[in-house]
Amino acid sequence: MFKKNSFVFGIILGILVPFHFYITIGLLFYLIDFLFNTGDILKGINLQFLSLITNIILIRIYFKNLKFEKTGKCLLVITFVLILFFLIFKEIKI
Repeated sequence: MFKKNSFVFGIILGILVPFHFYITIGLLFYLIDFLFNTGDILKGINLQFLSLITNIILIRIYFKNLKFEKTGKCLLVITFVLILFFLIFKEIKI
């Protein structure tokens, strides 16, 4: 785990980790669909929302275990912003 307590690091971590997880899981689901021809089974899974869970885990680690307030606060803000974008682009009424 990266042990750095700064606002910039929290912003970078909050954006890159969900993006990396989204790409990795998306490629994995594509590979499973290609190899086993699952079709409709994996289409209902919402990868964007699943990738935001990684930030929630990071927030817990940085606030509780490492006690890095600056990084944790930026992770929290970035997570809320990404959730708002998710809700806006999925056209869910708040």
